[in-house]
Amino acid sequence: MQLLTATLTENPKAITTKYGEKCVADALTETGETVAVWRPANDPILMKFRQGDRVSLARDSKGKISLIDNAPTTSTIAPAPTQTTGINPDTKRAIAAYVEEQTKLLGFCLSQASTIQGIQPEDVRATATTLYIQTIKHFGL
Repeated sequence: MQLLTATLTENPKAITTKYGEKCVADALTETGETVAVWRPANDPILMKFRQGDRVSLARDSKGKISLIDNAPTTSTIAPAPTQTTGINPDTKRAIAAYVEEQTKLLGFCLSQASTIQGIQPEDVRATATTLYIQTIKHFGL
């Protein structure tokens, strides 16, 4: 499994394929590769993103691209100024890296849970949370 960061080059759109209705958006990875992100028709996860948003993707061993569910971030928005705390800069960086890793892990769990055949949409988040908690316990994260 390979994790990728990409920027959407267009807004997601609904199209009709020989397999039925699907949502698709093209994205440009940090390595300059253009990939298509495919989701089920009217997928609320993909449809919340807009052109220019950065997304996290996963590529499996067969080359299939999956969207890791995360909140859209527009690359043109500057981060809010941080308040000064008593935490030293190295600790702040370590905290930020840990939170980023955990966010990616939870997003990956959401992505994997949504691929379970026959799972009800309302059960995806609960299943992903269970996967996340069990992974944290199993690997002592």
